[in-house]
Amino acid sequence: MNILGLEITAAGGKVNWMNIRRFFYVAIATWLIGVRLIGLNPFDDKELTLATLLDALGLYAVWLILWHAIWSVRPKFG
Repeated sequence: MNILGLEITAAGGKVNWMNIRRFFYVAIATWLIGVRLIGLNPFDDKELTLATLLDALGLYAVWLILWHAIWSVRPKFG
């Protein structure tokens, strides 16, 4: 099953926990870096403005960078 690009089940029918963990690791890191450190918050305005769109685009860019960077440098156990 594929939900928004996230594979829930592997080819064998089992739950694909590796991709689910990757999704949540990146989500937490995006919130920490994008929202807390950089200050990108697309929900701070009551109306849709250029600043809101740029905040959303910035968060998406942080997500993409982390999606490709975090998983390749994760600690491998076992």
